[in-house]
Amino acid sequence: MLRLRAGFKHLSSPKQFTQFLGNGLSQEDRQELAESYNYDYHARKIKFEPHFRSLVLHECTEAESLRGLGDAVNNEILYQACGANMDVSVAALSKAHAKRPLAPFIDILNEVITSIGNIPKSGKILRDVDSEVLDGICDLLGEVSIFDASILRLPAKIAKWAKMRENSSGVKVQLRLSCGYGGVEKVMITSAKGNDNPYFDSLLDLEQGAGKIYLFDTGYFKIETYEKIVASGNHFVTNLHKNISYQVIEELPLSEKEAPNGYLIHSDQLVILGKGDNTTANIYRLIEVTDSKGDRTTILTDINDLSAPQLCHLRQYRWSIEIVFRWLKRTLKLGKLISYSPKGVMLQVVMALIVYGLMVLYHRGEVFSPTETLRKIKNHLHQLIYDWGYSHGYYDARRLQLGLPPSDPIPFL
Repeated sequence: MLRLRAGFKHLSSPKQFTQFLGNGLSQEDRQELAESYNYDYHARKIKFEPHFRSLVLHECTEAESLRGLGDAVNNEILYQACGANMDVSVAALSKAHAKRPLAPFIDILNEVITSIGNIPKSGKILRDVDSEVLDGICDLLGEVSIFDASILRLPAKIAKWAKMRENSSGVKVQLRLSCGYGGVEKVMITSAKGNDNPYFDSLLDLEQGAGKIYLFDTGYFKIETYEKIVASGNHFVTNLHKNISYQVIEELPLSEKEAPNGYLIHSDQLVILGKGDNTTANIYRLIEVTDSKGDRTTILTDINDLSAPQLCHLRQYRWSIEIVFRWLKRTLKLGKLISYSPKGVMLQVVMALIVYGLMVLYHRGEVFSPTETLRKIKNHLHQLIYDWGYSHGYYDARRLQLGLPPSDPIPFL
């Protein structure tokens, strides 16, 4: 019989699963939160705590569809052992996802986000990012936030409320991360139509003089917002949008023409944005580069006290948010939804982010792979139940051989 390796046992028992959940809020605090929103008011079978646990387990197991979740809460021994079993129909689950209050789940996510913010900044969470990139900007990471948007596609015939074009529907997940440590700082669900400019200001926290560095893509390109960032004493690094004109003020000398991350640096200029009499009050910096994939691009920033190679590192590090989006879509199954209502879609996104945040908290600054951790959870929770059943059966068989009656049921934990 296969045995679990010692290094994986911390993920293997329902008791540890409960402790894992407690990294966000304790069960008592979660129940108090649910009561404050009357979550269980008139609820016949779907109570908050087993519902919350079932949604977490759904993100950690192979059940993908709403029907799969329904089968699991009714029949799966793993769900029973972890306090996530409910005798409910698929239709009742669907109605709960569309109608029940979303607020307690959002509050748990906010608590997880707050707890992540309190982790000492001593480790790097996203191991998928190249070590040279991290080494080149490690001193800056405590000040950096990345934000970006990714489309979550939905079936066109079902999700008419999220229609993008005639034959496609979807919503956008607007996500902001604190760099280097994987912590979620903000999340919004927005329309998939149009560009991201309407949400630009909402993704910023322009505390005066905070000295934060925001990394974002060209989907956010309002000159007025650039000016707000600079005026507040914060900073940004992005790519120059093709619709933004500029005037060169000064050519800066190139001390290095190649950055350690493989970027080739062609020019470094001080500019003002705009044209004619409609130009910015602040001076910006443009660095024209060929990136490590061979694409020519222009980095736009207001930062003057970093070298061009350092800014290339920061620009490359922005791609780490794509790792999180990829993880959310593929590993946490955001591409296969358990609800197509607006509230239900938001619930699944929030639950995916809660699970991600709980894993960040569980590892407390260690290097970890979200995909690998979820695989361990899936494999070893089931393995532990198998081990328990095997041991119990073997023990009873030995008693029968000796002419003794079967034993009383052995508790799982």
